[in-house]
Amino acid sequence: MVKADRIVPRPGWILAVLLLVLCGAAAAHAAARPRHVAHAAAPKPQPPVGIFLTDQNLKHALSGQRGLNFTSKKPAGPLITVNPRVRYQTMLGFGAALTDSSASLLWNGTTPSARGKLLQDLVTLRGLNLNFIRTPIGASDFTVGGRMYSYDDMPAKQTDPKLAHFSIKHDQAYIIPELKAMLGMNKGIDMFASMWSPPGWMKANDSMNDVNRRGTLLPRYYGTLAAYFVRYVQAYRAAGVPIWGLAPENEPGHSVAYPSMELKPNAEAALIQDMGADFSAAKLNTRIYGGEMGSYPSYFPFLEKDGSASVMSGDAWHCYGGPSPINDFAIKNPSIQNIMTECSPGATPDTTPESVIDSLRNRVSTVDLWNIAEDPHNGPVNSRGCLECTPLITVPPKKGKPQLTPSYFQLGQFSRYIQRGAQQVSATRLVKDWRTTNAKQSHYGVTTGIDDVAFQNPDGTLVLVAYNNSKKARRFSVGWQGKYFSYTLAPGSTVTFRWNGTTGPSVSRCLNSSVNYQPATQTAPGKAPHASPNGSRAPLTRAVQSCR
Repeated sequence: MVKADRIVPRPGWILAVLLLVLCGAAAAHAAARPRHVAHAAAPKPQPPVGIFLTDQNLKHALSGQRGLNFTSKKPAGPLITVNPRVRYQTMLGFGAALTDSSASLLWNGTTPSARGKLLQDLVTLRGLNLNFIRTPIGASDFTVGGRMYSYDDMPAKQTDPKLAHFSIKHDQAYIIPELKAMLGMNKGIDMFASMWSPPGWMKANDSMNDVNRRGTLLPRYYGTLAAYFVRYVQAYRAAGVPIWGLAPENEPGHSVAYPSMELKPNAEAALIQDMGADFSAAKLNTRIYGGEMGSYPSYFPFLEKDGSASVMSGDAWHCYGGPSPINDFAIKNPSIQNIMTECSPGATPDTTPESVIDSLRNRVSTVDLWNIAEDPHNGPVNSRGCLECTPLITVPPKKGKPQLTPSYFQLGQFSRYIQRGAQQVSATRLVKDWRTTNAKQSHYGVTTGIDDVAFQNPDGTLVLVAYNNSKKARRFSVGWQGKYFSYTLAPGSTVTFRWNGTTGPSVSRCLNSSVNYQPATQTAPGKAPHASPNGSRAPLTRAVQSCR
């Protein structure tokens, strides 16, 4: 019999077992103790004044900068004092125009992915946060191939007074899809529509132009044109694009070879009265704005004194000729809402930031630039259209990479930081408007230096935008409630300062509400309803804001 070997533990085994026991005990003890967590150092508080900069060469383009602290010592030198207790107009929004040329370039000149990103760059907080988009009713001077079209074109010498051939088919290819895409990204957008010319058969020259001032609206078609606008608003609404506001004529009386119409103030007043009656019958709540021309003060008072005043929601202006007459008009007519529906970079003597500041300083509630997109040659444009107008986005041929222009970033210095419902507040202006007029034309501009404008947002934040229109760096200071900060701004640069203030303005539901058109009683004893040039008398109506 073989005896089983006796197993004797070796010393190394004993050591290993002891180590396992000890480690287990240590782990249990550690688990029983509260665990110490090392905390990261608390972030340093940010300076109260946020700074965002776009310089002349786009080295900085809507770029955040190191913030500033307030000091109690009043600095020497130029001082901009911001006083939120003194308030002016309420801001409705910022935007640009989607013309036929712009829409075609974005649709056909970019990939779907690139187009989606560009639209986001325009209407969301990823980019400019634009909320006021203008679109032409039919052709403008910026149409593909220079084609002049309306929604009811007829062969020469033929008419369609019942609008049996009315169709927005042209716009359904790329204009409406892009407008719908914008609305899908930003439901707060207000769509504004302007007409350059009605169908040629409605006019004395049977053409969509106004060469030699022969393109007047025929008296028998005032009511037809009002019905044309009703059909347009209804068709766009059915297509998913509600039209918030409308101007019956872009730059009336501007005699040119591209789409245009000769329309005197009394004729526009009559047309607006017809529109009010038709909008009432169709239960449309689109706002109507008169004028929409350069800053020529003689036109607007006539509209306001005429029977059309009760129908209009306000006056639309273009910045050409200088915006200073708007301020004069606003002081005399404080209840009128003034909106700037076109101010094209390249078509004024002022740069984009100067045009925006000067327009806001002169009491407008919107600033809308011109084309969203153009090609590298500032087109496609009618051969006699605005050849010097420049866009927010340049789209190269063959689906090359779109380029954001300086105007894009300069507009963003305002649109990204000034909220809808913000009110302009008092801020010292270090420059001033100038204007000279002779028998042939007006010259206008802003004196050299730092220009600025200030707003208080509904969330209480204060925003000051400053622009250096000179050729040298300039240092200035900002004062608010006995506190100050200083800054040096390079030539051609735009800077936005933002800091927390006191309670901001409450946003009225009436700011951009829809309107209802209701029968109006006569304001003056014995005053007859307004007579159209064709002799008919449209019922007096008035626009009542639906928020009331």
